[in-house]
Amino acid sequence: MMDCNDSHALLSGEHLIYAITIPLSTSIILANLVIIMGIAWNRQLHNTPNYFFLSLLVADLCTGWRCLSYR
Repeated sequence: MMDCNDSHALLSGEHLIYAITIPLSTSIILANLVIIMGIAWNRQLHNTPNYFFLSLLVADLCTGWRCLSYR
């Protein structure tokens, strides 16, 4: 049986998870957007390895966005 202190500890643990994941997901999304725009705007970066890297950035962007929308 949970008493009041156990319930409060669980809520503060959930709050801690959100306090860590929200800024982390936001910074990942912003960093990915900056790198994606850099690859898109710089013609010298339009080559096969960077297109592969770009696909990984887009996948990571979608994952970060999904983490933000879970709350």
